[in-house]
Amino acid sequence: MATYIQLDEAAKEVGKSEITVRRLIKGAKISHRKEKTLTGFIYLVDPEEIARYYHASPAEKPLPVEQHEPEETQNSDTEVTARQIRVAVTGESGNLSEYWQKRAETYEERYYQELEHQGKLREELGAWRGRAEQAQNMLVKLLPAPENKIQETQKNPQKEEGNMPTWVLFIILGVGAIVLVFGVLVAYLVFTRS
Repeated sequence: MATYIQLDEAAKEVGKSEITVRRLIKGAKISHRKEKTLTGFIYLVDPEEIARYYHASPAEKPLPVEQHEPEETQNSDTEVTARQIRVAVTGESGNLSEYWQKRAETYEERYYQELEHQGKLREELGAWRGRAEQAQNMLVKLLPAPENKIQETQKNPQKEEGNMPTWVLFIILGVGAIVLVFGVLVAYLVFTRS
């Protein structure tokens, strides 16, 4: 019969890391059991099965979890439950302060990496902005504005480029009216003679 013990203890017995044993579980290479705790689940594995997977023998046959516990009393149940909760929360060592210390160091490292990345992006953005300004300056030098347009806009800044002067508009309307009157007269004469 297989003897299932906690993941960290089994990993120590076979000389493998906890992460390696977790990968074996995730890849369905070894069988395992899940035990529910207050904060989630803990895994129980058979160290002999891990050793068989790696073709090695465990250092010594592990004792079942129940044999590690003292006689059942209310105090020992609380200690075992507290240990299971720590193992479930920390995932590795069972030491809560070490776990949070590692998490804090990891987050701090990620924070500084992100700051460095943001700084590089700012530098790159500044370089592109400088190149764009340089290109605009070159365009201004290569394509100067004609003198007469500059003078017209300085004399009459309200005047827009697409607008016709009003006298041209009156001439066009006058010619159009004359053509219309002439056309109506021709049509009248043609219809009255017929």
